[in-house]
Amino acid sequence: ALELRAYVSYVLKNRKKISFWRTTSQFEVDFLIGDQVAIEVKSTRRVQNQHLKGLKALKDESLVKKYFLIYYFESN
Repeated sequence: ALELRAYVSYVLKNRKKISFWRTTSQFEVDFLIGDQVAIEVKSTRRVQNQHLKGLKALKDESLVKKYFLIYYFESN
């Protein structure tokens, strides 16, 4: 979240607002950058279809232009 805020501040010059998105049925997406980018963040070994539910629901609304799932896995 802090890296994303720094990126928006320095690169985009605060022209875009960072927010989140949630439906009444509890689908959610972690970060929206204006109406340009949606980002879902997961910490998992393997991406599964259930991790995409929020992004898919948001895409059905046609509110954002690009969609990303970012995941982090630290191996031992």
